[in-house]
Amino acid sequence: MNVTWSKEYFFLFLISAAILIVGFLFISDDRLEKRIVDEKVHVTQTQRLYKGRTEPVQRLTNIPGYHYATAGILTVIEPILGFPQVTSFHVRAVAILYTILLLLTVFALLKQIGEPIRKIFLVLLLPILSPYLFLAYTETLSLILILLATLCHMRKYHLFSALVLLLAILVRQDNIIWVGLFLLWSMISHINYPRTLTNLRSFFLHNLPYFALLCGFALFTLVNSGVAIGDRDAHTVGIDFNNVYFFLVLFPVLFLPMIINSLPSIYHTLKRRLLPISIFSILFGALSISDFQLNHSYNINPLFLHNKILHFFSDSTVGIPLGIILSVLTILFLCVKAYESKKYTYQLLTLYVISAISLALHPLVEHRYAVIPAVLFILFAQQKNKVIYYLQLTYFALITSFLYWAIFAERIFKL
Repeated sequence: MNVTWSKEYFFLFLISAAILIVGFLFISDDRLEKRIVDEKVHVTQTQRLYKGRTEPVQRLTNIPGYHYATAGILTVIEPILGFPQVTSFHVRAVAILYTILLLLTVFALLKQIGEPIRKIFLVLLLPILSPYLFLAYTETLSLILILLATLCHMRKYHLFSALVLLLAILVRQDNIIWVGLFLLWSMISHINYPRTLTNLRSFFLHNLPYFALLCGFALFTLVNSGVAIGDRDAHTVGIDFNNVYFFLVLFPVLFLPMIINSLPSIYHTLKRRLLPISIFSILFGALSISDFQLNHSYNINPLFLHNKILHFFSDSTVGIPLGIILSVLTILFLCVKAYESKKYTYQLLTLYVISAISLALHPLVEHRYAVIPAVLFILFAQQKNKVIYYLQLTYFALITSFLYWAIFAERIFKL
């Protein structure tokens, strides 16, 4: 999108205004008077911090970085607006501010990557993210910080990138995994250098902030006797591929127009160059769905849409073979997309690896764990066909509209 800077700023202003209007209409609706699922924990923790009480809510699993930030913002604006006490409405209002910050961060990162700024709409309408933009959830702030750390790393500000990653970890501990992504990207940038002791020392020194962050997190885990703060039995850490399988099945559902458009490329690429990948994809897809076991207590509740989808692909006679087909298609599509995005091929391939590790560390199967991988894929994967972009955007808008309706109708999020 070749536009001048003044037009770009005006573009950002219009989107920000739209976010403000839509956001306040959303949080002002009487049907959202009650707190939705995890909002009960996050709003309560923010209220306590706003009042100067630092004791954690019993079911709070995260380090309360999100809650300190939100309570701090509310403390600053309280003298201006003069609200007597903090309610769900006020915490959700801060979420609108976070959404505008997300818009600006995505814009800056797209400029750095060299991709068209119209991709902003794909991020804002991403169905696994959009319903949480105006709710008291940690997803938006966590995503902002990871994208900002990515931007700093790409500009070779490794110290600032590590500091931003530290803030991201204070919002969600599982963000520590993205240190691995930046280390891999640094290794790729050094791959053409002679493998001498001097260059190895240079690599270590350039990435020292990341190594320090890893050591600090390891110390925190030892002192805390685990990663989670509260509700530890439901949020253990281990290797469990159910989230990876769910992502492989969910991906074609989310990116259907892009995948259909890529089918000829998938066929020709496999025919000419990537036969081993096709064999691996089929084997992994079959093994993934055959091992798709839902053992977590939070995945049993049938009132959540993602649990219904999970049980369809793990239990039904139609869902199991369909899941194998979808997972194979996802692997093939991601490989072809990385190959086509020549400027960022290695970055995308390493993103896939780190995303798989990130998802595998969660025994609880949740679509929200795939938000950061999906957004990074949208930003880095090249999509030159404008028709497919607008079809994908329309497709996102339809799914997201359904999800918003489901929230208001209490068809997905039961209280």
